[in-house]
Amino acid sequence: MRYAIIAVMIYLAVAVQTTFGNAIQIGRISPQIPAMVAAAIVLLLGRNQSLVIAALIGLLEDALWPGRMGVATAWYLFLSWGLLETTERFDLQPLNRRIAATGLFATLLALGTGLTRYTFGEPTVDPTVIAASAVGVGLYTTALAIPFWLVLHGVESTLLHRNARYQV
Repeated sequence: MRYAIIAVMIYLAVAVQTTFGNAIQIGRISPQIPAMVAAAIVLLLGRNQSLVIAALIGLLEDALWPGRMGVATAWYLFLSWGLLETTERFDLQPLNRRIAATGLFATLLALGTGLTRYTFGEPTVDPTVIAASAVGVGLYTTALAIPFWLVLHGVESTLLHRNARYQV
């Protein structure tokens, strides 16, 4: 059941990003909805399985958007591993920390993929523009992560409350 919910979340994230990505842009900045879902999966599952799922999200992003294959996959995997290691050392259970971690994840993902693609000779913009855009993507994704995490927190609380009722 858990993996069916994850599959639906990934599908919805990619569908919203590809369908409404241009409509919700501010200037040339749009939120990274698949990155937000990948960060949520890593934070909620917290196991090595979440790394595989995040890498699959990166592979989907590589397949759907222009650029060299494997760049987004590698950055999703690397940043998910870093987030997983961070959750083992620090308490990221409070909602504000989850939201901040999601925004930082999206910022580093946009920065890493942008600079890697710049190194490979793909974009024609300056690295400072890539860095500024990455900060914009991170801020926009953080703002969008607030209602996203509030909904996930409500669902998580309901499921925990239901399980506690059955265990009494």
